[in-house]
Amino acid sequence: MKQYEFILPISNKKGMMRLASAYDEMHVMRDERTQKDPENAKKILIEMTTVDYEDGSLTLDKIDALEADDYKYLCDFYKKINTRTYKSMDD
Repeated sequence: MKQYEFILPISNKKGMMRLASAYDEMHVMRDERTQKDPENAKKILIEMTTVDYEDGSLTLDKIDALEADDYKYLCDFYKKINTRTYKSMDD
């Protein structure tokens, strides 16, 4: 699966994020942490798809402790690599 390197803008920590799978998108909705707090869904997707992080695993607790700009960067990065624009069959 394709992976993309990132560097957080505030902490300058490096990591690798892979593309999300259908399993990731479905699993996050069943995760008990999402059931307790739906706001965790985005963080759990980031946790699941970050395959390498300078400080070891990027856990929900580490995501919660990030500077706001680093967290926003990760959210935008996740969206950017997982959003594709397909041409219609007629183009």
